[in-house]
Amino acid sequence: MQKLLFAFFIISSNSLLAQKIEFSIQPQAGPFHYVGSSAIKETFYFIDDAPYGKVNASLPGKIPGFSYSIEAGAKRVSKKQWIQGVGVSFESLKSKCNINRVVGLGGSSEVSGSNEATNKYITVNPYFGKRIGTKKILLDIAMGIDFAFGLSSYQEGQFQGNIGNPYFYKVDATKPETDIKLRFQLTTFYKKFGLLIGYSYGLTNYYRKPGWPGSEAFSRFLRMGISYRIK
Repeated sequence: MQKLLFAFFIISSNSLLAQKIEFSIQPQAGPFHYVGSSAIKETFYFIDDAPYGKVNASLPGKIPGFSYSIEAGAKRVSKKQWIQGVGVSFESLKSKCNINRVVGLGGSSEVSGSNEATNKYITVNPYFGKRIGTKKILLDIAMGIDFAFGLSSYQEGQFQGNIGNPYFYKVDATKPETDIKLRFQLTTFYKKFGLLIGYSYGLTNYYRKPGWPGSEAFSRFLRMGISYRIK
């Protein structure tokens, strides 16, 4: 019995030693936008909007906006180079649409401008994957799920007609709901530094409206960045 316990202890110790834990910091940036029947390229703006208060939702723009993410993560690498990990990030995601008309109590007129909708999230990304390469040059291939929990939302923009100065605005919107996305990511390392490219494919209908059949907008985020392995 003692020999069996000793053998089990040796096997367990080797298994634990064969695994390692890595921590990393990953600043990322790239274009973000929405797709679907309710994603828009053009819209109008209510110039007399004071009585309406906060808007119900930020507009899901089809035009990509510059977005960024700052992620801290930890991963376990097995003896056979399988990886399991989780990342936690703050994300600021922007999409755009053009403004082609202003509507007010006195009528409407054509204008030229743009609207930018910003949604901010805390995102948790559990993932798994495979590592290939040598000790100095590595490639991590990973797939996971983004659980993005909404923090805040707002719209800002500007437009100008044929006469008059440009009109600027910024209004708060309803906090975005949880957005669930599939994420595919490649990260190549040279020693402690790495370059990454990833794609988040939204599964949550951001613009679902009760009684509005066919209303839908799904998020898409192409992310690029760097990774620094702390350990």
